[in-house]
Amino acid sequence: CRQDGARGTTGLSIVREDWVSGKHYRNDTDIDVVVRYLHWVHLTGDDASTWYVAKAAHNGVVSDESNKPGTAIGSFYWTLANAMEPIYTPALFARAITSDAIDTKKMTVGIVKTAESGARIVIEGSLMEVFGNIAKNIEFGVNEDGMAVMNYYDNTGRKLYDLGPAGITQIPVTSESWTSYRYKSLGDTLADVFALTTNYTECTYYQCDELYTYHSKIIAGVVDDPTNNNLVFTSNNKTSSKANGWYMRGLQTTSQVFTPLLYRLPDDTGSYLPLTGLDGQTSYNPAIYNKVGYNLCTVELIHYVNGVKDPTYYAAYWNVRRGNELL
Repeated sequence: CRQDGARGTTGLSIVREDWVSGKHYRNDTDIDVVVRYLHWVHLTGDDASTWYVAKAAHNGVVSDESNKPGTAIGSFYWTLANAMEPIYTPALFARAITSDAIDTKKMTVGIVKTAESGARIVIEGSLMEVFGNIAKNIEFGVNEDGMAVMNYYDNTGRKLYDLGPAGITQIPVTSESWTSYRYKSLGDTLADVFALTTNYTECTYYQCDELYTYHSKIIAGVVDDPTNNNLVFTSNNKTSSKANGWYMRGLQTTSQVFTPLLYRLPDDTGSYLPLTGLDGQTSYNPAIYNKVGYNLCTVELIHYVNGVKDPTYYAAYWNVRRGNELL
């Protein structure tokens, strides 16, 4: 059968506090009682690292100015902790080291972290880094020239502000934005564009729709979203369809009047000569002429392929009788 052994010695309760007069300080290291104490005291005005440990001789003796630590009689009741064996250092008796146990005037550390992840502060060497929930946002310290500087970064690591010897430098930032413009859709192919003359010779406000151009955020010349930057969409959402097909610039307000570019052709002898080789003219364009009593109108044809404008210039041309100009 099991037999319980003898009761062990009760552990010491370490009490650390400032020394005061009129108190019973104890050292129960060698005494077997139910509650055992070992007092550490600090004298007001002493260095933060100077502590005294009560001797057993203080048991039953009330503290006063005559037996306080550091006095001739006090040496009978107190031991300077710094002169004791390492086992009596305050850190080993504490669950957490408090500031009064550290000489903060002489403290040297390698790395200080307030947390291992998430929002935190990390200090190492001459550099302090402040992290938000996602990434490092602030960096403060001494640069390679020995000057104190402070930098601010966004969550992708790009520098936004630089506070250094030359003053504060704000890194150029262009915010994300959308612009829109109304266009008239003319069809998917050039054949569609020229299938009806009225397709490109007439335009009303209600025949037009908005197309939206996306402008990415740009930081210090670096485009945040190069894939979609300057693409044209059918709505102001990057998940919407990209513009495809052929368009002409539309009317932006209900009061605006369609005004194609008008060329006044010189009067000739009445010849009916076809005009070819005009800027942007295509083989789909119906025949146009340098004809007496007629002028020439034109509009640019805009071709989008997956949101990107075709850099080639295209245009539609048609004759208009003088006196019927749309100007």
